[in-house]
Amino acid sequence: METTDKTFKGLTDLQRQLPSEKAACQYWAAMRWPDGAICPYCFSKAIYVFTDGKRFKCKEEHCKQIFSIRVGTCMEGSNVPVRKWVLAVYLMCESSKGISSIQLANLVGVTQKTGWFMSHRIREMMFKNAPEKLAGVVEGDTTFIGGKKKNMHASKAALLPTGGASHMTPVYGLLQRNGNVIAQVIGSESKEFIAPLIFQHVKPTASLMLDTAKVYTSLPKGAFKIKQVNHSAGEYVRGKVHTQGIESFWSNLKRGYVGVYHYWSPEHLHRYLNEYTARHNNRKAGKGAKTNAVLRNSEGKLTWKMLTGK
Repeated sequence: METTDKTFKGLTDLQRQLPSEKAACQYWAAMRWPDGAICPYCFSKAIYVFTDGKRFKCKEEHCKQIFSIRVGTCMEGSNVPVRKWVLAVYLMCESSKGISSIQLANLVGVTQKTGWFMSHRIREMMFKNAPEKLAGVVEGDTTFIGGKKKNMHASKAALLPTGGASHMTPVYGLLQRNGNVIAQVIGSESKEFIAPLIFQHVKPTASLMLDTAKVYTSLPKGAFKIKQVNHSAGEYVRGKVHTQGIESFWSNLKRGYVGVYHYWSPEHLHRYLNEYTARHNNRKAGKGAKTNAVLRNSEGKLTWKMLTGK
């Protein structure tokens, strides 16, 4: 099996390198199984490859299952051609601020409903289960996702609780300078949620750059090298002490929210965070390398019922 990573110079180059469904299946299989196909049912490496290049069969006597590259991945059960799946992954990886389901559907050639389903499945593939702990200088900050009351109809705004961001969904982020970012939905801006995230994702030798929010007083003294800027007093930069890196990430995220998607429901917000963190963490990768990385992480399952509850 060919295991060389693909490098795409653009959409036309992707279509040139993957001219057929067979070529797309072989490419995805090479990314998913760099050392050869593995049976998704019994995990045997004793596999027959059909001459069509799209199907496989387990050699084990107790198994003998026939399967495609779709089985055991987030696109299992989909009738959309694999070539269109690869195209959709490429478009989502290369769109710096995101791509709406309507635009994705138009470019790939599927319905909007299918485009929406595909995009969420791809976001699921962008999730990294065990990201490396952040080290060096790490910035931490909270942001809130949701519409502003002043932009809502008066009847709807009247139903919301009082307080500036009380109706929004809080998200906490940690960014290693010149490195990766981690962003997660939290229940509230409190020590019960933020402190465990910091201990989970930041090495104890790191220097933490924070604002002066009261939640940080719960961090044990000496656990990290903590330096803070007092935003409430108008202080945003003091030499190398600032949180502008994570705030820049929030800015890009919210430009996508306002300009591309317009609305993210709280139940799907974590998948949109997958999308933006994956693009940030692979920002230095060449064209095609981002697509390769997502396809390597395609194991898993996300059905329509799992996504919508219907």
